[in-house]
Amino acid sequence: MFIERSLYSCLQEWKRNETRKPLIIRGARQVGKTSLITHFGKSEYENLLHVDLEREHPVRNIFSSGETVSTMIRQLEVIKKIPVTENTLLFLDEIQSSPAAVSVLRYFYEDLPKIPVMAAGSLLEFTLDDDIRSFPVGRVEFLYLYPLSFREYLASKKEVPLLDFLKNVSPDEKIPDVLVNHARGLLREYWLVGGMPDVARHFLEKGSFKKSDEVTENLISTLEEDFRKYRTRFDFRILEFLFRETCKWIGRRVNYSKLGGGTYRVAQVSTGLDLLEKAMLVRRVNPVGFPQFPLQKLGKLHPKISFLDMGLVQSINRISEDILSSPQLSSVYQGGLAEQFVAQEMPALIHQKTKPELFFWSAEKKGSTAEVDYLYPLGGRLIPVEVKAGKGGSLSSLHQYNSLFHPPLSIRIYDGPLSLETIDVKLPLDKRARYPLLNLPLYMISEIPRLAKQIIDSPASRL
Repeated sequence: MFIERSLYSCLQEWKRNETRKPLIIRGARQVGKTSLITHFGKSEYENLLHVDLEREHPVRNIFSSGETVSTMIRQLEVIKKIPVTENTLLFLDEIQSSPAAVSVLRYFYEDLPKIPVMAAGSLLEFTLDDDIRSFPVGRVEFLYLYPLSFREYLASKKEVPLLDFLKNVSPDEKIPDVLVNHARGLLREYWLVGGMPDVARHFLEKGSFKKSDEVTENLISTLEEDFRKYRTRFDFRILEFLFRETCKWIGRRVNYSKLGGGTYRVAQVSTGLDLLEKAMLVRRVNPVGFPQFPLQKLGKLHPKISFLDMGLVQSINRISEDILSSPQLSSVYQGGLAEQFVAQEMPALIHQKTKPELFFWSAEKKGSTAEVDYLYPLGGRLIPVEVKAGKGGSLSSLHQYNSLFHPPLSIRIYDGPLSLETIDVKLPLDKRARYPLLNLPLYMISEIPRLAKQIIDSPASRL
């Protein structure tokens, strides 16, 4: 069973581009890079020449031979028994295993630009740091692949009618209760299964949380095995500890000394998180004080933390179906699970050609605890996004943000109905906050770009 990915259309666009460059798909282990490119190659080209540079050592030696790229191609054709032409997709898998192959990509662009070349790498940052002095900057393109988004998960479950409905609904419409309950049930299911393709595929085929849990456990073990590859540069036991410990901190400000549990020093924790972030297993959400491009993080404040995938979080923390099915989502992780969900969805909504950074706003005023969970970039503007696990919750930080910076729109993502309202509140010191607020159900997060643009472009939104 192949799960369709939204990135597929980007690959088709790349193929149509007459001035395309070799394309590297980047992402964490097991997010589906190989499956996507293999499916694309078989569907869009006459031939697919797939080279696994981690396992095929004789082929890997071709790229370090010092021969011309044309000679390398001829050797590949002989060994793989597949002709390399404009109708053959050359797929260099696990390219981080061969720094020489990464360097050779520039010569495909310069000498054989008509040959379509794709590569995939999950730990490429480590290779870039350690082994490559002259990366082919400007001669390759990048796309980033993440775990299945909620929209992709719904599509894989054949929930196209629901997706079509949500894609066309407007904030002044009431979504029928039967659809709300259906969407919320699917969201809870996704929060438990997660977006790792192998786990999702197993659940979709078997319909069993217990069986998919076994796949998740094996996946976690596979990810942890990677840590031992870097024992010469860092203690892999610290990485194993942090990998599991960060799952307890989702949606919270990270205190490095507390995260270390008294066992590891702040410097060790910070370095360990750097490595996990390079492997794209965790992501820091950095604080900013002034929402203006280019965003500059406040170094003196602790970041928040998000994890690669919700399903992995649930498995590591032993969160069962019964716990997640509790009436109030706010009782789980103190609302942190909703923030993890938004952090997991946000990168694909922002951009898939660059590695996006996530930011939240924090008041710089001494003694203030005001903060807004995320800043969403849209058309050169920054939209403040507040995340609530339940249907209510204070918006005092959002009021303060609007009184200071006057964004064209604010968004609350929560477990409530879709609506658009005008907030008009008095604040201390004779200040006032008046702004449009889009209340967006958690299950509609993929509609942020469409709805935000519609509202901002509407004359009625200009207060």
